[in-house]
Amino acid sequence: MKHHILVTIFVLNVSLVLNACAAPAAPLPTSAPTVAAVAQSTATAMPPTATNTAVPPTATNTALPPTKTFTPTQTNTATQTPLPTDTATATATFTPAATNTPSLTPTRTRVPATVTPKLPPLLAAINRTNAAKSLRFQTRTIFSNPFREIELLTSDGERQDGNARITPHGLLAILCECADSPSIFYGDKHYFQRGGTWYFRPRGEQSAALDFDPKKTLSSNLSEFSKIGTEAVDAQSCDVYTIDKQAGRRIFEQNNIIPAELMSNVVNVEATYWVCPDGYVHQARLRADLLRPDGGTNISKTDVHYFDFGAPIEITPPPDAQPAP
Repeated sequence: MKHHILVTIFVLNVSLVLNACAAPAAPLPTSAPTVAAVAQSTATAMPPTATNTAVPPTATNTALPPTKTFTPTQTNTATQTPLPTDTATATATFTPAATNTPSLTPTRTRVPATVTPKLPPLLAAINRTNAAKSLRFQTRTIFSNPFREIELLTSDGERQDGNARITPHGLLAILCECADSPSIFYGDKHYFQRGGTWYFRPRGEQSAALDFDPKKTLSSNLSEFSKIGTEAVDAQSCDVYTIDKQAGRRIFEQNNIIPAELMSNVVNVEATYWVCPDGYVHQARLRADLLRPDGGTNISKTDVHYFDFGAPIEITPPPDAQPAP
């Protein structure tokens, strides 16, 4: 069931009636000539008068042993100093990696760019009502002329997703022998009772109105409607929207709500919605005034009341239905 559920029910009422390591140090010398050996060799070469036995001070050669300290061997330890420099250069090579992180930020700035446009209140309410998982409704169709007013048809209905159950009452329901007998629209079939037996036929034969789409006739934002005031419905102060008369005539003409041969007699049309603060359509009306030969008018009006949005409703097809004869 799409937009303009009012038109849907208006036509449906009629059709129900009609059907993420250090290097080792160098070794030191192991021996050196002693002082006694030097003195003995000196005594054999000189007369005893040579008191210059002070020669032994030449033994100062004993100072040679200090040459054992090969200081250059200590310079080998300095050859390992370049090692720390190798480790320092290794750490510096990872610093450019931090420059990759700023590349993620530009993508986040694009998110607020997409903004869903706000729908006109009436269109938003119709969409919300059509999208309701379940709801109940009551309809009342009245025919009046200068002489009398007749309640032609009333009905009690409920809807769950795309399925519906409608029980008609009133004069037309009595005439078609379907009064107080529910009709069920489930899937692609229309189920109805006759004489206590359930039958079914393809849904399209009797409920083409359930596929009515006003975008084929009206603008996509329903600009043909304008707000004319507020009224109380279901204890809420609701905005009232009505259609431009010429646009209203197109709805009647292009959807065969009134037979083509009678459209020339249509002098007034009305399609009105009551949009309440909870965002749903709570009431709707469809009306047509036809000129009579005597100058008076015949008025046909259908009022629909929508309520119990989101109620626990379950609609199932009858298990024993037979194909319609």
